[in-house]
Amino acid sequence: ISPDVLSCLADADKMMSLGRLVAGVAHEINNPSSFITINVHVLKDLYAGLVAELDTRCSEQGDFPVGNLMYSQARTDIGHLLEGIETGAHRIKDTIHWLQDYSRPSPAGLNQTVNLNDVVRAAVRLLHTFVRRSTGLFDTAYADALPTLRGNYQRMVQVVVALIRNACEALPTRE
Repeated sequence: ISPDVLSCLADADKMMSLGRLVAGVAHEINNPSSFITINVHVLKDLYAGLVAELDTRCSEQGDFPVGNLMYSQARTDIGHLLEGIETGAHRIKDTIHWLQDYSRPSPAGLNQTVNLNDVVRAAVRLLHTFVRRSTGLFDTAYADALPTLRGNYQRMVQVVVALIRNACEALPTRE
């Protein structure tokens, strides 16, 4: 067996192992994430009913303390907190989906139609937190009407991930 074939087999084995690992982690994360997503909707509905009642009390009796805050402040803060929880749960779901796509075995050939903008978007999504910790000056610009390429989508994402990661690791400071 040629070294190229052995290398492809080793890569395929690594991707299958990564795929199994990601599938297991995704399952463990999706269950509590689904619980959060479902329950935040229940909490938002309950909160909407409470706000109606408490707004009436506030207009009749004036602002009043709720926990460590006045109601007028707590009303705003709780709404923002619930929105943040919902947004966070959706981000978890999206991240798991992107990881599953990234780790899913793909054909070793170069026969896929690939949009380079999609490749860069996927790589940036995968490294979003890492990039944010590395620098506050990261920005992307995507080309309009970019022609598609023939290639292997996952391998292209891996290359862009490596480029971005190496660039972030080479930064002397966040600035």
